[in-house]
Formats: sequence, structure tokens, C-alpha cells
Amino acid sequence: MNFIINKILKFLKKTNTEYFLLTASFYVSLFFCNSNKILLLLASFYTICLYAISKNINLAIFLTFMAVLPFAKGKAFKILILPIENINRFAFFDIEYFFPIYIADFFLSLLIYLYLRQKILKTVANKFIKSYRAFVPVLTSFIFFLFIAILKIL
Repeated sequence: MNFIINKILKFLKKTNTEYFLLTASFYVSLFFCNSNKILLLLASFYTICLYAISKNINLAIFLTFMAVLPFAKGKAFKILILPIENINRFAFFDIEYFFPIYIADFFLSLLIYLYLRQKILKTVANKFIKSYRAFVPVLTSFIFFLFIAILKIL
């Protein structure tokens, strides 16, 4: 038994185990999570800690996205397409579209935002596309309001 504990301690003393320890502590903290808001708060704290370790926001958001991807927690919407009264045949249910929004979608939209921002800022340096420079604040405000809407849903 002492041999196993020594192996674990030797593994944990390595300098490259910060990601593993942070992810393990994130998953342990999710055991006590009972709502979507707490999950989003823990995932945001996890992202901030990853950024502090790696100093790379793209990597931090990607690792957070991969960490919360197995958890299907979020909000689901039902969009009514055809009510039961308008169906001519014998039917038991309305025809609805089920539209889920998960916590992982929040971090995926952050990744898409960072990718588009990098592409737009690279093309803004080109003299031909400098006239579209006003598009960047509009896109930023759209993404900001999208995040607020997602937070309001949760």
C-alpha cells in the first residue's frame, strides 16, 4: 500500500500535472453541483484557472469546452410547429421542435467568437477591407447579448 501512495505522490510532484489536478478537482466539485448556474460558475472559475496556468485563452476555453461536453445540463425549448387542432388526422400530440441549449454551447460560442475575431482582425489589416472595421463592434455586441441571453435562460 505504501508503494502505491509513493507512486501517486511522485506523479503529483511533477510540474506538468497542473492540468490533471485542476481537471480532477473540477470534476470532484461537480459532484456537489445541483443547478445550472453553479455549473456555469464552476466552469467559468475552471476557465480562469486554466488561463492562469497556460496564459492562452483559446486553450483555456477549449479545455473547458472538452471538460463540460459530457454533461448535458442546460435548458430546452419546445417550439410549436403545428398544434393538435390543425392536424386533420387522428393525432395525440402537437408537432413540436425540441431545441436544447447546453452549458457546452456557451463555451463553443466563445470559441467561435474568438476564431471569428481573429479572422476579422487579420483581414481588417488589409487596406481593401478597412471599410468593414465597423462590423467588429457590432459582432462583439451581438456575442455579448448572446451570452446574456444564455445566462438568462439558465
